[in-house]
Parts: sequence; C-alpha cells; structure tokens
Amino acid sequence: MVMKKNTLTTMIVTCAVLLVIAMNGKPARADLSEERPGPFGILRLPARFESHRATFRQNISRTDETVVAEMEGEGCLRHMWLTIKSIRTQPVHGLYLTLRIYFDGNKQPYVEMPVAPFFGIHHGHEARHLDSPYIQVTDRSGFNCYFPMPYRKGMRITLQNDGPIELMVWFQADYHHYTSGPLKEDLRFQAAYRRVNPNEAYGAPHHLGHGVGRGLIIGTTIGWRVFDRRDAWYHCGGDLALLDGNSANARVLSGIGGEDFFGTAWGQDVFSNRSIGTPYYDVVKKPAQGEPHIVFAAYRFFDRDPIAFSESFNYDFGTLANDVSSVLYWYQAGGPARISTLPTLEDRLAGIKVPEGKYDLPRPQGLTWQLCGPFSCESKDEFERSEFPERGIDLTKTEPADFGQYAEAVRRKFREPMLTRWHSDIRSTFNFVDVTPSFRSGLKTNAGFPADVSAYAATTLHSDTHRSIQIRIGHDDWFKLWINGEEVYSGEELNGFQTWQMPINLKEGDNQILAKVANRDNANFRAWVFLFNPL
Repeated sequence: MVMKKNTLTTMIVTCAVLLVIAMNGKPARADLSEERPGPFGILRLPARFESHRATFRQNISRTDETVVAEMEGEGCLRHMWLTIKSIRTQPVHGLYLTLRIYFDGNKQPYVEMPVAPFFGIHHGHEARHLDSPYIQVTDRSGFNCYFPMPYRKGMRITLQNDGPIELMVWFQADYHHYTSGPLKEDLRFQAAYRRVNPNEAYGAPHHLGHGVGRGLIIGTTIGWRVFDRRDAWYHCGGDLALLDGNSANARVLSGIGGEDFFGTAWGQDVFSNRSIGTPYYDVVKKPAQGEPHIVFAAYRFFDRDPIAFSESFNYDFGTLANDVSSVLYWYQAGGPARISTLPTLEDRLAGIKVPEGKYDLPRPQGLTWQLCGPFSCESKDEFERSEFPERGIDLTKTEPADFGQYAEAVRRKFREPMLTRWHSDIRSTFNFVDVTPSFRSGLKTNAGFPADVSAYAATTLHSDTHRSIQIRIGHDDWFKLWINGEEVYSGEELNGFQTWQMPINLKEGDNQILAKVANRDNANFRAWVFLFNPL
C-alpha cells in the first residue's frame, strides 16, 4: 500500500498528541522551568501558566502615581515595554518619568527610579541601540525589559510624571498567571539607582548597591560624564564585590579596570551584545568650560555567571571625580532592599551637582578603624619588620614612605615624599575593611593602586567582662593580628581571599585591636581588603 507523505505525517502527529494525553491526562503545555533553573538559569517557575497582557495609553500630567498595570494572584512579569511620545525630540523626558514596581502587597517599591536609567540610558541622553537578554532599547526610543519578575500576591507597576509638562505614554506588560500550584520561588527582583556628581576624591569608589539576605546579582548599567582628566576613567580598579561578610564563606571579587569589567580592552567602542555593551560613547574634542569631554554608558549582565550571596553583599565601582549615574539589578529573598531615596527631578539632570550621600539611606556598617601606611612590603622579611604603629597608636605621626619605585614616582610627581600617615574613621561594611581608597595615589594607570606594600588598621572592641570570644578573620597575602599588644595570629594566603575562625581573650573594658595587612599583585589583583568579624 502506498501512503501519501502528508497523510503519514498527519498520523504521526496525531499519535504523538494521543500519547501525551494518555500519559498526562491533558495536552502538554509550555514548560519553562519545572523544578530546575528557570530563565537565564536563576529562577524556579511553574511549568503551567496562562498568558496575559496589560496595556496603557494615556496622557500623564504632574500628578501622584498612575497605575499602568496591576496583576493579582501568583504570576511573573515576562516583558515590559514603554515609550514616551516626546522622547525622540526631548530625551530628557526619560528622566521626568519615575518607574515604580511593587510585589506581594508591599507598600515600598522594589524598583523606584527614572525610566531612562532603568533601561540603560543615563543623564538624559538620547536613546541608542541596546540589545541584551534583559534590557533592549531601540534607536527610536522603544524601551523593553525582559527581567522575569515573579510574585505570589500580586504586582503593581506605576509611573509618575515629575516634570512640568504633560507626557503621552504608551505601555504594555506581558505576564504569566500560575494556576497549577504555589509559586516556590522566593527571590524578588530589585534595582537601585544612584547619581553622584562629582564622585568623591580621586580613586574613591562609586557605590552601586548593597543588600542583606540571600540572592543573586544580575548586572549593572552605568553612565559617565567624564570631567576628570588626571587619568582614563577606566584606571580606577573596576568592580569590587564584598560577599557574605558575616559568614565563613566571605569572599572578595576584585576587578582590574573599568573597561575590563565591561569585557572590552584598551577603552570602549560603541557596540551591543548579549552580556556586555556600550550603547553610546560621545567624545567632545573641545568641550565648553564646565562640560565633559566624554559622555557614555556601558552595561554588563551576569546572565551566564550571576554573583551569588547567601547573607549580604556590597558592590562598588572604582571611578574618578566624574558625574556618575548607575543602576544595579539583582534578585533577593524578602522585602524591598532600599538603599536610597529618589533624587528630585533637578538632581537627575545633567550638570547639576549631587554630593555623595545626599540621598543615601544608612548603610550597614561595623567597627570604625584607623589606618596607617603604606609601608614597603616586597618580601616576607619586610612584612615581618616592625613599623612605628606597633609601638603605639599616635594618629598625628607620619614618616616618609620607603617603598621603592612607587614612592619615588610619587616623590617625582608631587615634588615631595609620599608619607605613611594615619587615615581616621574608616567604617567597615559587613565586617570588611577596604584599605585601597585611603592609599590610592595620583599615579596614572594601575600604578595608582599600591602593590608590594602593607598597612596597619587599629580599632577598639569593648567587653563588659573578662571573657573569651570567637572571631572570624579573612585576608589574602600576609596578615597579622594583635589583641592588647599580644600577637594572636600570623598567616599567609597567596591564592586569593580566605577566612579563618579562632578564639581570642578580651579583658574588661576597651580592647585594642591592631592588624597588619599586606597587598600584592596576585589572584585578587590589588584588592587591599581584610575581614574582622567578632562572632
């Protein structure tokens, strides 16, 4: 018997469908994740869902929040798109609109920031092509978000016009509604916006965000208006992630330089791909007085390599004294992780001065330390050498630096010797102490980050009684610790940051803690960080 090809194909398909029904009792439906990592390898989402859409098209005047989408029950936002009628001729209108996203009935938003920075376009710049798994922007000012945002008790998205004129907005949200069982995923999408102009002194890091709890960092987009001509914007150390400072698994991730973090080399070009990109990079050859000579934005998404934290994270990015606008994206269990309040419309605009900390909420901090250095430390023998802080804590004392070519280069540049001196009131964050910003020099390129050096850190720890406690310390390179003048620890770790737990004895009253920490050019590339955690 001869059977036509299309008839045979139809029979095969029919049999396959009947087999699926027989095995499951119902036709197969879309399966994105059932009990295994979900989209982009980070979420557990139910296999069965219903697709829904919310749309909005309306003029928004300067009013209170306008709800543009509201979902009930259990579900997950899968796509969000919006545009503004006037934004192609007035790109600054992307800073006029404030986007807020709420989950699970919380009154505080998990996202609260101007629309354009959320989509990687900073400082009121015109929209440029950006193509990533999470954020996509068209040259015609179409803003798309593909971050999956799960919720158990509903979700609400609002827009607020903070500008002086009415704005015509188009908006669309595509989401899944779950009906087959409880949503097991407890991670919620978070995003933090910060704007500082100018960033603090040379080499001070720009804070991207922090959180307490369990979660995953997914990426960042940062915009610069570059004024500081002392060095290239990317010669300030890249990113620094301090992870899980209250745990035995405390870790330090340190980047080499800014362009290295964004996956390029020797500067930036305009490009856009899955995980890294620079949607715009405008160079002004002869800027007017008070104007930047470079304006650009760049992004990196950890869609294949998310940064996991189990109880806390602090994320910074090295920069010069420039105008910096940033958004950090992450997932975290629990409620909204607010790090700042929303800047006024004026403080979002290019050219407006916004001092460090103006809108920041209090950051979790620990002991306050006094730092002294740098000292030469090119060998273990030099590290063992006793320097003047071991003979007493005198915050007024200084000495000429003695550490070879680095100190000599500083002397030639500034026509005076570089000094080892005390830096007061350095606050630890999640028990980490970042030593580098206190000793960053004016030397260009990565030479500005001291290597083959050491420094001392001093603090006090109060105890109501004589007692023994456990402490956790963490370091790379060489490290020493004294309690009330008695050396209690000396260790070496040349393959990256490691932690140790040990007992110490405290006397009644204030106890003097003194640490000596070396910095070499090794696995953590000049990350000069140590951990001290009284348990």
